[in-house]
Amino acid sequence: MINIFSDQYLNDIETASENCTSRPVYTILNLCRVLYYLKEGVISSKKEGGVWGIKTLDNKYTEIVLICTEKYLNNTKNLNIENDILIEFIHYMKTEISNQLENRVY
Repeated sequence: MINIFSDQYLNDIETASENCTSRPVYTILNLCRVLYYLKEGVISSKKEGGVWGIKTLDNKYTEIVLICTEKYLNNTKNLNIENDILIEFIHYMKTEISNQLENRVY
């Protein structure tokens, strides 16, 4: 497997907490893409990462990923996501990504 963790991906992960309120769609879908790659080795688009997240992540986060994926694709849904759930999701994803990175063999 190739290593896609460029400085930009690492920066996105590190700054996710700060960016989640100003750029929630970008942040949420990018975190899904990164975790998708780490778990399954698939390099994906934001759309593909979102679809994977809807199917795979804890059911508690299905709605937030669905809302962001629909917003990204259609720009039709208003983002009505509570700040608390955004922060909780970011923490969950950063923990999942960190666990995957710790267990990786390069």
